[in-house]
Amino acid sequence: MAYKGFVLVDIEAVIHYQDGSHVRVATQFEENTTLKNVHAYFEAAAKFLNPNVTIGNITMKYGGVEYVEG
Repeated sequence: MAYKGFVLVDIEAVIHYQDGSHVRVATQFEENTTLKNVHAYFEAAAKFLNPNVTIGNITMKYGGVEYVEG
């Protein structure tokens, strides 16, 4: 049985908190991962990295396109 590989894509995000601070996060996801799942991942990371501050928005850069959610 042959192993079928999968394609990883780089995704960068800047998580902006309502107190004015921000953090930059980068990771890789499988190519067919939905944007909703990517956003959920970064939202969980934001809460883990700074649990006492409310998230303002998350700017994600994926495939050369920038998405802002929040």
